[in-house]
Amino acid sequence: MRRLVLLLCVFLPLAVQAADNLERAEKLFRQTDYRRALKVVARALKDPGNGPESLVAAYKLQGLCYAALGRKKQSVNAFLKLLSIDPEYKLSKYISPKLSPPFYRAAGRIQKMKPITLVHEPPESVDKLAGTRLDVSLDADPSGLGREVRLCLQYEDGSERTQKKSLKGPGKVSFELSADAKGEEAYYFIELANRYGAVLKKLNDAGKPFRLQAGKEKIPVEVAPVVEIPAPGVGSEEGHLPSGQDEQPPADGDSRWYETWWFWTAVGVVVAGAAAGTAVALTSGSGSGGPYEYGIQVR
Repeated sequence: MRRLVLLLCVFLPLAVQAADNLERAEKLFRQTDYRRALKVVARALKDPGNGPESLVAAYKLQGLCYAALGRKKQSVNAFLKLLSIDPEYKLSKYISPKLSPPFYRAAGRIQKMKPITLVHEPPESVDKLAGTRLDVSLDADPSGLGREVRLCLQYEDGSERTQKKSLKGPGKVSFELSADAKGEEAYYFIELANRYGAVLKKLNDAGKPFRLQAGKEKIPVEVAPVVEIPAPGVGSEEGHLPSGQDEQPPADGDSRWYETWWFWTAVGVVVAGAAAGTAVALTSGSGSGGPYEYGIQVR
């Protein structure tokens, strides 16, 4: 939290000044003094303390004032700048229908474009902070508002560094942490600023800084492949073993030989033979008319 406060407190006085100008312009707009409101909005847009929200509010007032004065083309351009910063912005339903058409015209045009798109992938691991390279891409800027990409760093000892790279239109810039970067941790934001230094877009989302941590390289974990072994008695739908897995008799000396199929098959053959022999003995006679006697031994 302390790191966040130190990063934000530098911009608070400028942000207050921008808010004062916007409040005054809003008041003039409600009084239908559109020309004076436009002048105040122009000053508000030059405040370096603006952030995305205040810029959106300023372009909204500018677009409405131009619409009220019948300057439709300039009104559409103002709303295009607004929507390039915040493509999800919705105009209030309380705005007069006479002022809203330029906004909806701009909304239709912005759907065919990409809004301001700033891309950065933080490194997963670094050996040391010094010399670490951070790449940032501006993929889209439909109204050409961006002029500068800033890297705002803070090290674990509380020291701060800001690096700036000029950029006009889509492109890529790279930052390299200086050789005096010490310690194992650093926090940073990435910002896209306009020609006056106001912030058009800020990374990371949700107001949380990115974090660099040296010497914390991820070690891949190798997972052994899982071999499925079918349970005894579990096979195909007919209850047999899968194809190619013929059942084998147990090895010699197995204490459970009496449970094997071949043992019970032999017993079945013997019992069948005994039954057949008994039947013959009962139905056949000797020459003297007496029955034959057979002896069966099972070994």
